Parts: sequence; structure tokens; C-alpha cells
Amino acid sequence: MKFGKLLIIPVLAGLLCGCGDTRLNVELLPGANVEYSALAMFSHSGGQTEYSHLFDAAQEQEILDGLKKLPVYSGENVDLSSLSGDIYALRIGTGEGDVSGLWQDGVWITDDGTVYRTEVDFSAITENYDWKESGQMSMSTMPNIHYLAKYGGKWNTTYLSKSSELSESRLELEILKVENNTIYTKVTNPTADEECIGLGFGLLVRLDGEWYDVPPEQEMAFNDIALIIPAGESVEQNYDFSGYGELPAGDYRIVTDHGAADFTL
Repeated sequence: MKFGKLLIIPVLAGLLCGCGDTRLNVELLPGANVEYSALAMFSHSGGQTEYSHLFDAAQEQEILDGLKKLPVYSGENVDLSSLSGDIYALRIGTGEGDVSGLWQDGVWITDDGTVYRTEVDFSAITENYDWKESGQMSMSTMPNIHYLAKYGGKWNTTYLSKSSELSESRLELEILKVENNTIYTKVTNPTADEECIGLGFGLLVRLDGEWYDVPPEQEMAFNDIALIIPAGESVEQNYDFSGYGELPAGDYRIVTDHGAADFTL
């Protein structure tokens, strides 16, 4: 397999970035190492968001080497609200965690929100390598999509997925208060049986009467433990949502495996 399709010719790079731009000496996926994980690719096209994985270390390295050869320019003056077209993202391990990059319309966005301009032929990456374990997902889980979804301090539904229908719960979830990026709740078990709840949760935001999944700024992970609620009793459970970053004012909903409840910021 040849990787040359990923690279753009210098003439096109000059037209894309403009005369006088200085090529930057940066890595798009700093610290990426094929020894630590498979390479994950995410794409959003035609209203569908998908993921797949590459488990061949040689192929992974070929892609990483190709990315290092691409001309990269500053994108500090890019208006992210003007982007259009298919969206792609890559994620791989570094030995100390993961590193990701999201690309749309000639713009690359890093984990910390730094914006660069570069052209990547994701069609070639998709077609020329042995991607496996593919599936569909919510757009909100694409790496770094929150930088587009919350650009300018307000939500952009172009980069949000409508939430799925909520399932019924035997338990009752009540919000006591919301402060300091924490949702304080009370969970009541009105049944005659002992129940248990997990610690995982997600957030939705209501925009123009529709509920959308909120993309986190940090990858959300939860301890795999259960809290027991005896029949007819209640427990208090707190949820730290600082991993979502600063949320624009509006109506939100916390969704757990034991119910959902609304609140306003």
C-alpha cells in the first residue's frame, strides 16, 4: 500500500494556506505510539457518525508517518463556524493516555483546542487500510467535537446528535441542587424490591424544543460499582460534570441508568 495519496502537492498547499504563511514544525498527533493502542478513526458523513479501528502496527505507523509529512499552518484566525463538509477524527495511545485530532474542511483541531490548517486525504486513509470493528455512535462522542459544538459560547446543532428515546425507570431521580459543576440528586426506590444504581451519566441540552447529546471536553470514565437502594428507601448521589467544560446557559437534562431529571443553567 502506498501512502502518497495522503500528501498534498506543494502548489495546492500554497493555494490553500495563502502566500506568506509559514509552515509550522508541529506534530498533529504528538506522542502517538503504535505500541500502546490501535488507531481509532471516527467519521461523520450524511448524518451518520461511525467508528472503526486499525490493529496492524505497520499500517498504523504508515499513517502516522504520513501525517508528519503534511504541511501544517497556523489556524488561529480560522472562523470555526464557517466550516462545512464531512468530519473525521483520529485517536491513538501515547503510553500516558490518548492523543486525538479532529479534521474538517482543511482544519485540524487538537485535544487542547489548538487549530491548524492542513489537508488530509481521509478518503485514502479509509480505503487503503484494513479497518475493523466498525459501528455507529452518537456524534457527541467524536474526539474534540465539543470545540465545534460550543464555538463562540453557544451551541451549534450542526455538531450535535439528537438524543435517543429514554427508557422507563423503576426508580425516581430528583435534583436537589446544581452548583460548582455538581448535580446533587436523590434517588428513591418506590418498589418492594432492592434496587441498585451505577455511577455513569450523560447530559442532554434542549435547543428549539429538541434534546441533543452534550459532547464532553474530557473522555468520561466511571467506576464500575453499584449502590444498593433498599425497598422504599432513598439515597443521595452527586454527579460532577466538570468534564463537560463550561456549558452555555440553557435547559439541560442528566440521564442515568436509573432515570433522568431536568435542570437549568
